[in-house]
Amino acid sequence: MYEIIVAMYLERIPNRNSPPAVLLRESYPEDGKVRKRTLVKDSRRLKR
Repeated sequence: MYEIIVAMYLERIPNRNSPPAVLLRESYPEDGKVRKRTLVKDSRRLKR
């Protein structure tokens, strides 16, 4: 039996002249490597 572990997380990606993009990402194993898939991209300015 195989067990697949999938993790979801937020990642901030800097942009040169724009606010950073915030990505909702998922990581999963494939062919012995960890792959990332972007589920949602939000480039609106974050309020702190």
